[in-house]
Amino acid sequence: AMDAFRQVLRVSPEHLDAYVLAADLQLQKGDPQAALELLDRATQLNPTDRRVAALRQKAAPSKGAPAKP
Repeated sequence: AMDAFRQVLRVSPEHLDAYVLAADLQLQKGDPQAALELLDRATQLNPTDRRVAALRQKAAPSKGAPAKP
């Protein structure tokens, strides 16, 4: 699935949904760092997108709070 997202982003580097879905996939795979990198780009494209904020919170929970599965 990541290959498909990479292909979409090569063709359309401003495709917000592809960044969001790819970040979610990286979180599901257990790679929060990769998710945060994708979310950084998504934030540049749309700083107020709620999906991006929610995934960012999952990827980097606040200190002292347990990570949610």
